[in-house]
Amino acid sequence: TEDHKDPELFMEYFEMLALSDPEESGYKPVKKERESDNKERENFQQETGSLLEWRNSEGHGPINEGRATFKVELPIELIEEFLVNPKFEYRKGIIESMKLGESTENTRTVYKAVRLNWPFTNRDTLMTEHTGNTRTIRGGRIIVSRSIEDNVLFGVKKSKQRGYIRA
Repeated sequence: TEDHKDPELFMEYFEMLALSDPEESGYKPVKKERESDNKERENFQQETGSLLEWRNSEGHGPINEGRATFKVELPIELIEEFLVNPKFEYRKGIIESMKLGESTENTRTVYKAVRLNWPFTNRDTLMTEHTGNTRTIRGGRIIVSRSIEDNVLFGVKKSKQRGYIRA
């Protein structure tokens, strides 16, 4: 929203949302609705013991946000390095991944294209990533990615030419 354009304010909002309970936030558990539902998702949940939830951020309409909650017993630095992926290593499902434009110590713009299974079309994203210290959990770190539009760095037209749908 307009209230969260500033990266610091958005990170505060995101941290509050990430730590909220389902009643506060409107998140509901992702449940298997039919036999053909994604086995990869089910396997991920079983292997990690994670809770997957989704919601519509406006309170109505199609799902547009999701979150996964699970415990990892590793040093925070290793987890952050894996999530931020500073060397842009290709991982499962990633077609392309690169840093675009100017970066600072805590902010960068990232382009990523990912392979999706049928019936979906491959997607790409252009995001600004912000990293910082948590405000409510001492010693915690926060990584927030936000979709952006920038026709100079990587426009939707270029995305379509490569056969992707912008997420």
